[in-house]
Amino acid sequence: MNHRFLNLLFALILIVSISKAQTPEGSQNNVINTPTALSSRKQYLSDKLQLEVSVAPGLLANNLANFTLGAEVSLRNRVSRNLEVVVSTGLTHYFGNYSHYVGNYYLDNPNALPQSTTSALIKQLERNIIPLEAGLRVYAGNRFYLQGQAGAAFGLHGTTTFMYTPSLGMMFANGLDISAKYDNYKSSALPDVVSLKLGYNLKLK
Repeated sequence: MNHRFLNLLFALILIVSISKAQTPEGSQNNVINTPTALSSRKQYLSDKLQLEVSVAPGLLANNLANFTLGAEVSLRNRVSRNLEVVVSTGLTHYFGNYSHYVGNYYLDNPNALPQSTTSALIKQLERNIIPLEAGLRVYAGNRFYLQGQAGAAFGLHGTTTFMYTPSLGMMFANGLDISAKYDNYKSSALPDVVSLKLGYNLKLK
């Protein structure tokens, strides 16, 4: 995966977010006012604070044969018609063969390790990650959105690293949220993950 492209996408999300926040609500006359659009917009504007619970099955970006499964809880606060602040956390579990990743170290040939040390090192594998991120969500119309988040990933065996997550998704009027996202980790001990997130929103305010 091209990291330069991901950085450009992340920067684009931030730029669009700022421009949306500075646009007066009354000037957004380019949205087609069909009954469905009006209903969707009315519900969106009335739900300022929302809690979302979601699951995210995924694949490793560098090895599509290995699977992951994430669970996430996020809190979103609307600050303008098309802009929300997002804070999220959860748990990501790696299912595949991760003998290449031992603690903070990447091993090109894990089979070369002495047999006496393998059993001890295997306990250091980072199979469970707790992400903690914050960012912005920008809506393009009533349903489609771009989202960018950044924060830290905490491995249950001690690895802590910077991460960022660009995503593209669609929100439905009934509370369903479907998106594709890319979890990018700075540490080589944590392989990047491409996942499909399926969420449901609960109104808080």
